Amino acid sequence: MDLASYSFFITTLTTLFIIVDPVAGSMIFSSMTIDRDEVERKAMAKKTAIFGCVILLFFAITGNLLLSAFQITTDSLSVAGGVLLFMIAIDMMYARRSREAYTEEEFKEEREHMYIVPLAIPMLTGPAAITSVILLMGLAETFSYKVLVVLAVTVTFLITWILLRFTEKLNRVIGITGGLVFRRMMGLFLAAIAVEFISDGIWNIYNSLIQIP
Repeated sequence: MDLASYSFFITTLTTLFIIVDPVAGSMIFSSMTIDRDEVERKAMAKKTAIFGCVILLFFAITGNLLLSAFQITTDSLSVAGGVLLFMIAIDMMYARRSREAYTEEEFKEEREHMYIVPLAIPMLTGPAAITSVILLMGLAETFSYKVLVVLAVTVTFLITWILLRFTEKLNRVIGITGGLVFRRMMGLFLAAIAVEFISDGIWNIYNSLIQIP
């Protein structure tokens, strides 16, 4: 892996990790599975991570086809996705629940299938995560870069599974204050990534417009 590929992979992994936000997800997972025994929690953690990973990989693979079907350019998606990510980053920095996250009604869904809704969708793989992975696949110009996006998705959910599996220990280590500090730091990084998406998209759109005769 050359330096450019490594840089792309790290940026992709960081973006997806912040968007999926498994640390905050683990706290919600803990509160929703408090009445389950350890075996059930571990099984649900595995199902949640696998289902979330499958969903994001599906959109990573089919995302460009969806863009073509709706005649949307990756530059337009870059600007729109950047705005969405920036709004979520603001929520994270002010410790507010994301506007694109989950609703109270979704928490009341069938308990036996809550690893699908609301844990995998939309807690881990909400609109922002789906938009981001489609955008990142669009930015991957070669097959090897697209493989790196798929690898980043897989690694993200592998980490997510580990955090969900050991959620009780994680909560005891970082505590409520630590979780808030971490979330705000990640929000700042996400805001910077969002600005890059928006500026690159606007620049490319501008260049395409000035080339029109």
